[in-house]
Amino acid sequence: MRRIENQKDIYNSVIYIGSNAVFRRAALESIGGFSTGVITEDLATGMFIQAKGWKTRFVNKNLASGLAPENFSDLIKQRDRWSRGNIQVARKWLPLKIKGLNKVQKLLYMDGIHYWFSGIYKMIFMLAPLWFVLFGFYSLNARFSGILTFWLPSFIASQLAFNRVSQGTQSILLTNIYETVMAPFISYSVISDAVLKSKKGFTVTNKGYNTNKKYYNWRLSLPLLIILFFSIIALCKSIFVIFNILPFESGKDAIYINAFWLLYNVFILIFAVLVPFERPRFRKSERFLSSKEAQLLDKESHLIIDCKVMDWNELGAGITIECNNKIELKEEQKIILSVNGYELESVIRRIIPKKGGTNIGLIFTSLNYEQYAYLITQTYAVASSELPIREEKGNNIGKLLFDIFKGHFILKKK
Repeated sequence: MRRIENQKDIYNSVIYIGSNAVFRRAALESIGGFSTGVITEDLATGMFIQAKGWKTRFVNKNLASGLAPENFSDLIKQRDRWSRGNIQVARKWLPLKIKGLNKVQKLLYMDGIHYWFSGIYKMIFMLAPLWFVLFGFYSLNARFSGILTFWLPSFIASQLAFNRVSQGTQSILLTNIYETVMAPFISYSVISDAVLKSKKGFTVTNKGYNTNKKYYNWRLSLPLLIILFFSIIALCKSIFVIFNILPFESGKDAIYINAFWLLYNVFILIFAVLVPFERPRFRKSERFLSSKEAQLLDKESHLIIDCKVMDWNELGAGITIECNNKIELKEEQKIILSVNGYELESVIRRIIPKKGGTNIGLIFTSLNYEQYAYLITQTYAVASSELPIREEKGNNIGKLLFDIFKGHFILKKK
């Protein structure tokens, strides 16, 4: 989104997407204040401001942080809200008819709204080979040479465009998995609002979700599991037809491209059905990275050992002791974490030995006003650009799959 907004800035078409924005009061007053009557009032508000001739600018700096959805159910809820809101804006204030917007602005707003129809396209992409192989209904009646002529240039162009925009931060394979996971829900939301004109209102995405359980969301995964089940059946039938085990009315030649199509869909769906696995979230509040020097003290404020804060929030901290000294610490022991002159009463929740030292998890037991205020200034009130850089995770699909299974195995073992 940072790269897309940065380019839209060239055409005074920056889309207001809700948070982290500053408005000139006169600009808001010129359109009668924030737009109402739709779920995504941010999109409509920014569009009307631009239609009034005001300049909008995108500041490509990370100046504030927010919380993303913390489980699959909340992710669906958020995307459902966004898709319905965009459709409502199009129904109530179609960008093509808004006076004051230039042609490029109208095009870019329509492109942003059109994106939410991609769920329907993805559903067609997954269901089309099923209809043909299992029921004989043609979704594509063309020669192989014709398909290559039209499809191949489009495919190559889309790959190049994606790589140009993502600049290595995302892979097409992972994007396809994400779109597959979201497709049944986004397509339902769009159809219900665009065709059935649903009256569903604003639903808030939960924040601060925590649980000590691992579970699989069967209810939300059911559409994906059904499509995967029939895709596997269709793929098996395709293989039987290719090896002359089963007859096929349309002929064996018509089955090859659909077999390849189904093979790709099954591969993506296998990854997609893993997404509804919910892992435990033990913390009630997000942790912020840190590298502050600190000391562990006993009840009488005597030094036990020097340490470093790895991450913390207003509830607790993770610290590391970079040495192999044997220290007499145990879980549930009361201790004091001294940082920058503030002595924070704590309890040790876990001790994890590591190569060359020890990691310790602390929970703060009581904070006075000054201590609490200090923690806020060191966590929530710090600009994102000033926080220690978090290690970038690779998006290699094999490594991700290994980590998923490894994570579930370790949790089950514990």
